[in-house]
Amino acid sequence: MLHRTNARGVLLKSAFLILVILGASLYGCRKEEKKEAAVSAAQVTPAQAIPFKFTAFDGREVSLQGLRGSLVVLNFFASWCGPCKIEAPEIEAAWKDLGGSGVRFVGIAVDDTEAAAREFVRKFGLTFPTGIDATGQIADDYKISFIPVTYFIGRDGTVLRVHSGMVTRDIISSTIAELDSAAASR
Repeated sequence: MLHRTNARGVLLKSAFLILVILGASLYGCRKEEKKEAAVSAAQVTPAQAIPFKFTAFDGREVSLQGLRGSLVVLNFFASWCGPCKIEAPEIEAAWKDLGGSGVRFVGIAVDDTEAAAREFVRKFGLTFPTGIDATGQIADDYKISFIPVTYFIGRDGTVLRVHSGMVTRDIISSTIAELDSAAASR
């Protein structure tokens, strides 16, 4: 009887530990420490987005200036980040839903190797412009301390919303609809 009670206790502790680890992985990863971070969607006081420029894995130059006139979904990720792996198919689905409607998607790998980031893009079939922040300057400019984090940048180049943590297709779609509605009422 004692053996059965101990086995049940070990099983319950193991199940609890697995749930804690799984729960933590759904939030985010610290850039330097690769630890979990809290999820939040913050409306921000509109401010000019910091200009960036990088070469996407397909060879195209991507810059904030070149995206002006479009609503931009700018996602920072890393190949080693668990939540980034979960959100990648969601972002790709949102891109396929919204990409032709004046919304542009951009992915930037941070704190990663080019080979690992390219493999991530291949594995998840990402078709929107994606590249690596090779120098770390873009991440520094955007104050990226954990990932994933997604910026929603207006057609005029202002940061309208920042979502810290994993995004879904629905979060992206509803945020875009809300931002479009707010822009139309101005």
